[in-house]
Amino acid sequence: MKSTLQKVEEIKRQGYRLDIGEVISQTFENYKKIALLSGAVILLLTLLFFVVGMGIVGVLGLAFSFTDYLTEYSGGGFGATALLVNLAAQTLIYALIAPISAGLLQVAHNAETKREFEFSTAFMHYKTKHFAPLFLATALIILASSGFGILMQISQLYFFDVTLTLVLTFLSIIISLAITILTLLTIPYIIFGDLTAMDAIKASIITVSKRFWIIILLMIVFFICALLGFFAFCIGLFFTLPIFISAQYIIFRNAFPMDEKDELDEIGSSEY
Repeated sequence: MKSTLQKVEEIKRQGYRLDIGEVISQTFENYKKIALLSGAVILLLTLLFFVVGMGIVGVLGLAFSFTDYLTEYSGGGFGATALLVNLAAQTLIYALIAPISAGLLQVAHNAETKREFEFSTAFMHYKTKHFAPLFLATALIILASSGFGILMQISQLYFFDVTLTLVLTFLSIIISLAITILTLLTIPYIIFGDLTAMDAIKASIITVSKRFWIIILLMIVFFICALLGFFAFCIGLFFTLPIFISAQYIIFRNAFPMDEKDELDEIGSSEY
């Protein structure tokens, strides 16, 4: 049986077929099976982060009111520190919730392969061997995608030029989007291909780059579909967002055909 890395090498050499119509059809079929459960998980997380976030804002509000006067003497130092702290916090938060993204992909896989899944399935990867690579890979991706933007904001604190700011802002957005798209399949490669963080990132970049523009077009289509949730008093958005989970899984499954008795069947028995 070929290893995951051997299959990735084949993708690198030969590419793979990705039909837009088929992916859209398969995605919607999968989405119908996971929408309620995945939407409930996303809604719960949103409420949790809102409550925690309000508490943090209250604490930081008191802290910053005490230190505001320091900005008069620190030039851009205080602002730069705040931006770096924000990057660190953002990286930590995304890395900590990466196992939930993996769990929702697990739900999509179980639904597609007619395996059982439940609410707890979305949180299963906090207890598996994949937690560490999920955390590390997500942290590296966030640092790469957001790091340039943070550096650009820090530079504005010392050297402000309107034209340069507009160019750097546009460039940072493009870089962030490109990294996000290219690393789209990192988590699937970790939990379904059993790769390390760095190998999964490399495998994702290789795979996505082979059908880069098709995948971007698909993401635009699914983004428009997800926005339809706003018409249901915005609450519906939580139940349309899971279409991205289904799309991520279906794109991976089309790019990387998975054997029925591959690593996937060993998830429940070998990762604890």
